[in-house]
Amino acid sequence: MSKTRKYILMFLVLTLSFFFLITGIFGTNGYYYNKALMSQLHVIEYEEDSMNTELEALEKQREELSTEEGLRDAAISLGYYVEGDEVYRFQTPALQESYYVAENKPQVIEFTPLKPLTCILIAAGISIIVVLFAAILDSKRQTEDDIEQDKPGDTTDSYYIDG
Repeated sequence: MSKTRKYILMFLVLTLSFFFLITGIFGTNGYYYNKALMSQLHVIEYEEDSMNTELEALEKQREELSTEEGLRDAAISLGYYVEGDEVYRFQTPALQESYYVAENKPQVIEFTPLKPLTCILIAAGISIIVVLFAAILDSKRQTEDDIEQDKPGDTTDSYYIDG
């Protein structure tokens, strides 16, 4: 096989190998993109859980307000009173009701995957560099072998004929 064919074959094999490697790590179905999707999924699940908790609290509040005693308690908590009740006024700081505890919301990882054309261009660039490096090493090795063979006065490989 000629050297040119060897380098072309090496280039093609390396380009395909690097393409699949880069696509598997940085591509649209790659590791980092899937990791980003998983982080988004955790954020959505967290938000769904908090909304379900808030919905349950609101449904419980609605059920309590459907009875007369629940309406009376709600009216009293809003500052209304029934005629005949003795009302006491206290200075209290404004309290805010919140269903949320400290925000432990998962963080979203942002990642934009590389397009296949970008992956193939990167793989081809790396392959060109590797093939050029291999060609330089091969030519250097061949030059050193040629120099070794052309040394004058080297008689170690001489044949001795007995006769």
